[in-house]
Amino acid sequence: MGNKQEELEATVLLESCDLVAITETWWDESHDWNAAIDGYRLFRRDRRRRRGKGVALYIKKWIDCEELSLKNSHKHVESLWVRIRDRGSKGNLVVGVYYRLPNQGEPIDKAFLLQLQEALRSQALILLGDFNHPNICWKSSTASSRKPRRLLECIEDNFLSQIDSPTRGDAILNLMVTNASELIGDVKIGGSLGCSDHALVEFAVLRDMGQAKSKVRTLNFRKANFQVFKELVNRTPWETALRDKGAEQSWQIFKDAFHRVQEFSIPRCKKSGKEGKRPACMSQDLLVKLKGKKEMHRQWKQGQVSWEEYRDAARLCRNGVRKAKAQLELNLARDTKNNKGFYRYVSQKRKVKESVLPR
Repeated sequence: MGNKQEELEATVLLESCDLVAITETWWDESHDWNAAIDGYRLFRRDRRRRRGKGVALYIKKWIDCEELSLKNSHKHVESLWVRIRDRGSKGNLVVGVYYRLPNQGEPIDKAFLLQLQEALRSQALILLGDFNHPNICWKSSTASSRKPRRLLECIEDNFLSQIDSPTRGDAILNLMVTNASELIGDVKIGGSLGCSDHALVEFAVLRDMGQAKSKVRTLNFRKANFQVFKELVNRTPWETALRDKGAEQSWQIFKDAFHRVQEFSIPRCKKSGKEGKRPACMSQDLLVKLKGKKEMHRQWKQGQVSWEEYRDAARLCRNGVRKAKAQLELNLARDTKNNKGFYRYVSQKRKVKESVLPR
């Protein structure tokens, strides 16, 4: 992601996306501290011991999901597969993300197709990624060489469908392939991160995705009756209760009494999530710039503004996001009296990996 990371985080939280697939992350261990997005689980596949590329999936924490381990895994295939459990009885949904090198060899292409066929055993599949086959004509389902023709045959043999709008100039490189087209709705192609020539693809999944059921309940201090708490604690004859008791036994007596009083005076509530909250660095002015950039991209695609005008708007937006985030981190570093805020921010940035081993 490089210099687009800040804008990615702002855009994801602004749009409140449930799932975000990314190719060409260019991440490695040095990016562990800044790849996390609050409220999301991150599945990632880095190119270990090799520079560049890589794929990732951000999925909202309330969605019940896990990485899908395929038997036909291959260390040189840049793919990632995650199973999402359906809340109803329609079966699970598998979401995959894949990046193909432009000069990728046939053995790796064949290994990926084996993975795809294995993943297709799921009841529903959505595959996203950059397939880098610019010489495929999707309207006529033809290709001029053997490599893309093999992909076309796999798609046709398994009754898959794909989007048919350009995602990079006039070429269709970024594909969304599915075996259940009735699940996909409201597909939009437009906008970009930074000044990238790859367009963003947005769509809706028409399914009730499984929400992980959390039984965690936390103390609601806003509704606590501290006067009752104090009175109940003072009713205990502590000198008598702790007389001739050792340190460990005294601590256990105090803790039990404290918890009993706590149950009477402090109610509990469901633990609330942080999804949908605006990033701390996101001002109203910055929100306007992000929305303006998206509109400018639409106008550029329709020929209403020039590329230079859109590029300037994209750079203005990118610089605004960078400065806002840098200012937030500077303020946290300067505010030495509020260590909690600093360590909370760092802690959020360190929670990045979810059950996926890098290659």
